[in-house]
Amino acid sequence: MIDWDVAYRIATDYVATLPIDATHGDRSIIDDRFTEAYDFGWLFHFQSAFWIQTGDPLWQLLDNFPFLVDRRDGHTIPVPPRHKAEMLYRFAQQWAAELPLA
Repeated sequence: MIDWDVAYRIATDYVATLPIDATHGDRSIIDDRFTEAYDFGWLFHFQSAFWIQTGDPLWQLLDNFPFLVDRRDGHTIPVPPRHKAEMLYRFAQQWAAELPLA
Protein backbone atom coordinates (compact mmCIF):
# COMPACT_ATOMS: atom_id res chain seq x y z
CA MET A 1 0.00 0.00 0.00
CA ILE A 2 1.15 3.49 -0.72
CA ASP A 3 0.28 6.66 1.16
CA TRP A 4 -0.74 10.12 -0.02
CA ASP A 5 2.83 11.46 -0.24
CA VAL A 6 3.98 8.60 -2.46
CA ALA A 7 0.84 8.86 -4.62
CA TYR A 8 1.35 12.59 -5.08
CA ARG A 9 4.99 12.10 -6.06
CA ILE A 10 3.94 9.43 -8.58
CA ALA A 11 1.31 11.80 -9.97
CA THR A 12 3.70 14.75 -10.31
CA ASP A 13 6.34 12.54 -11.94
CA TYR A 14 3.70 11.19 -14.33
CA VAL A 15 2.44 14.61 -15.49
CA ALA A 16 6.02 15.81 -15.93
CA THR A 17 6.40 13.21 -18.70
CA LEU A 18 3.32 14.31 -20.62
CA PRO A 19 3.97 16.20 -23.86
CA ILE A 20 3.28 19.91 -23.76
CA ASP A 21 4.54 22.81 -25.85
CA ALA A 22 7.17 24.10 -23.44
CA THR A 23 8.50 26.72 -25.85
CA HIS A 24 7.61 29.44 -23.36
CA GLY A 25 8.49 27.47 -20.22
CA ASP A 26 5.04 26.04 -19.55
CA ARG A 27 4.62 22.58 -18.03
CA SER A 28 1.87 20.24 -16.88
CA ILE A 29 1.12 20.25 -13.15
CA ILE A 30 -1.43 18.66 -10.83
CA ASP A 31 -4.51 20.84 -10.36
CA ASP A 32 -4.97 20.20 -6.63
CA ARG A 33 -8.45 21.75 -6.63
CA PHE A 34 -9.85 18.66 -8.32
CA THR A 35 -7.99 15.75 -6.69
CA GLU A 36 -10.40 13.08 -5.46
CA ALA A 37 -9.61 10.45 -2.80
CA TYR A 38 -11.13 6.97 -2.84
CA ASP A 39 -10.51 3.78 -0.89
CA PHE A 40 -8.76 2.33 -3.94
CA GLY A 41 -6.62 5.37 -4.82
CA TRP A 42 -6.52 9.00 -5.84
CA LEU A 43 -7.88 10.61 -8.98
CA PHE A 44 -5.59 13.40 -10.13
CA HIS A 45 -6.38 16.12 -12.64
CA PHE A 46 -3.68 18.15 -14.34
CA GLN A 47 -3.45 21.31 -16.37
CA SER A 48 -1.00 23.77 -17.83
CA ALA A 49 0.88 25.67 -15.11
CA PHE A 50 0.38 28.89 -17.05
CA TRP A 51 -3.39 28.32 -17.25
CA ILE A 52 -3.64 27.63 -13.51
CA GLN A 53 -1.61 30.77 -12.76
CA THR A 54 -3.31 33.12 -15.23
CA GLY A 55 -6.66 31.64 -16.22
CA ASP A 56 -5.82 32.61 -19.80
CA PRO A 57 -7.69 30.17 -22.08
CA LEU A 58 -4.84 30.29 -24.59
CA TRP A 59 -2.80 28.17 -22.16
CA GLN A 60 -5.53 25.67 -21.24
CA LEU A 61 -4.82 22.04 -22.06
CA LEU A 62 -7.71 20.35 -23.82
CA ASP A 63 -8.54 16.65 -23.88
CA ASN A 64 -6.34 15.87 -20.89
CA PHE A 65 -7.66 12.88 -18.96
CA PRO A 66 -7.50 12.62 -15.20
CA PHE A 67 -5.71 9.52 -13.98
CA LEU A 68 -5.95 7.25 -10.98
CA VAL A 69 -2.97 6.29 -8.84
CA ASP A 70 -3.74 2.85 -7.43
CA ARG A 71 -3.39 2.74 -3.64
CA ARG A 72 -2.04 -0.81 -3.70
CA ASP A 73 0.96 -0.44 -5.96
CA GLY A 74 1.01 3.10 -7.36
CA HIS A 75 0.34 2.29 -10.99
CA THR A 76 -1.51 4.91 -13.01
CA ILE A 77 -4.71 4.40 -14.99
CA PRO A 78 -6.09 7.07 -17.37
CA VAL A 79 -9.75 7.81 -16.68
CA PRO A 80 -11.51 9.38 -19.68
CA PRO A 81 -14.13 11.85 -18.40
CA ARG A 82 -16.97 10.26 -20.36
CA HIS A 83 -16.26 6.89 -18.66
CA LYS A 84 -15.35 8.25 -15.23
CA ALA A 85 -18.48 7.11 -13.35
CA GLU A 86 -18.41 3.56 -14.73
CA MET A 87 -14.66 3.21 -14.22
CA LEU A 88 -14.79 4.45 -10.63
CA TYR A 89 -17.68 2.06 -9.94
CA ARG A 90 -15.67 -0.83 -11.43
CA PHE A 91 -12.56 0.17 -9.42
CA ALA A 92 -14.65 0.14 -6.23
CA GLN A 93 -15.94 -3.35 -7.06
CA GLN A 94 -12.45 -4.62 -7.87
CA TRP A 95 -11.09 -3.11 -4.66
CA ALA A 96 -13.83 -4.78 -2.58
CA ALA A 97 -13.13 -8.12 -4.26
CA GLU A 98 -9.37 -7.61 -3.74
CA LEU A 99 -8.77 -7.77 -7.50
CA PRO A 100 -6.21 -5.64 -9.34
CA LEU A 101 -7.56 -2.37 -10.68
CA ALA A 102 -7.67 -2.29 -14.45
